Amino acid sequence: MLVPIEQPGSDTPVTVAGQPIKLTRTPSRVYGRGPLLGEHDVDGIIAEWNLA
Repeated sequence: MLVPIEQPGSDTPVTVAGQPIKLTRTPSRVYGRGPLLGEHDVDGIIAEWNLA
């Protein structure tokens, strides 16, 4: 199943792969987008938390 996800900087939603296995008692879903390039690197975290 393919799921459209809003991506910052993109006018159209980006399509990502959903969960390949469907369970009835524990349903799953796509919670959000993947990180942008450099979003979760050390420099980005230090800048976001004002540690420098």
